[in-house]
Amino acid sequence: FLRNKTFQELIPDESIKSADIIIGFDTSSWILADRARKLGKRFILEQTIAHPVKKEQIYQAIRMRYPGWAIQLMPKQQYMIDVEADEHRKADLIISASSFTRSSLIEQGINPNKIKVIPLGVNLNQFKVKNHATKTLVRFLYLGTLMARKGLPALLDVWKKLSPTDCELWLAGPQEIGLNENLYSSNSIKILGKVPHSDILELISQCDVLVFPSFFEGFGLVILEAMACGLPVITTEATAGPDLIEHGKDGLLYDSFDIDELKKSLLHFMENREVIAEFGLRARKKAEAFTWDTYRNEYVKTLSNFQC
Repeated sequence: FLRNKTFQELIPDESIKSADIIIGFDTSSWILADRARKLGKRFILEQTIAHPVKKEQIYQAIRMRYPGWAIQLMPKQQYMIDVEADEHRKADLIISASSFTRSSLIEQGINPNKIKVIPLGVNLNQFKVKNHATKTLVRFLYLGTLMARKGLPALLDVWKKLSPTDCELWLAGPQEIGLNENLYSSNSIKILGKVPHSDILELISQCDVLVFPSFFEGFGLVILEAMACGLPVITTEATAGPDLIEHGKDGLLYDSFDIDELKKSLLHFMENREVIAEFGLRARKKAEAFTWDTYRNEYVKTLSNFQC
């Protein structure tokens, strides 16, 4: 909070005066929006994740269901929630990357007419389709910080109950504070730690299915990166999944708190391995509609219309 406050105060007036439109990011714009308005500039808020009130509601549900992970789910202070609400009020336009984020804002009374969804993109030249050769071992990949918010407690619970002998779960990402390694000790689980972004393509190419069971996201770019590599994705409604995936065709979607559906989704690929390649090819085809060029063009169009 103090860092973001200081950042906004240190932006020179001349930088704001010389711009046609001011764009700020959530948690870093409540002062900037005021300064822009005083100088006669229109202000756009980039909402990078769903509404903080929605976040606290979900965190409370996770704390109740998985108390052993509660240390990772500290409540946000009310004054921090208040300044974000201030940003939403002051913004002339809010841009979000997913429908989930948009709906969370609307739930809190924000005018839907001032919220624009522009999905993120992927570099199709960087992420290539992997060859899903027939094999006896199927690898599921979780890629992201090892934390409760991203659905790791649910995934580990289901995986332990399934106890597969011919499948592996790879966990790739930095470890969040307070995570007990005993929670994910298993012969079929491989802990990779933090992986540099430059190595993600190689990592994805060694796996068959991405499972991204997040309870709360702004987008989840790894979903799109995996799809670009020809991997089917299992993910929740609390991500960009509904904007990217056609359920049962290029991936599987489920309600983030429906553990039975997560189990069914994992079993679908464990027991029907021949469909992995088919799903993956359709996932790649879908990803081709979400490039950074498409993102840029939509953003420029939005700015042009906004300026008029």
